[in-house]
Amino acid sequence: MDAKINNHYLKIRKFKGIGADFRGVKIEVYKSKSDLRPIFSVYNEVSKPEIKEEKDVDYIKLVEYMRKRILRSIRQSKYTDYITPMFKNHIRKLAEKGEKIVWDN
Repeated sequence: MDAKINNHYLKIRKFKGIGADFRGVKIEVYKSKSDLRPIFSVYNEVSKPEIKEEKDVDYIKLVEYMRKRILRSIRQSKYTDYITPMFKNHIRKLAEKGEKIVWDN
């Protein structure tokens, strides 16, 4: 797993689109590390201009970019369309309790 939020686990994967002008990230949320199927998945298309890079975007930079966006959303309480309502409510509850996201390395 790539990250843990309280007792939920996240897998973050790179997704290549048909066009060469974008890359995306798929986030899967699991109840436990041993689960084979996610509770739900979130997909977000991330364009190169958003990341402000001219060359191809590599996996590590994409994941770091998404981590920053999720953390920023929690801190600012601004939830955008790449977070499902269920995930959004869970994050809001954690933020109200003062919980932190812990990223596995």
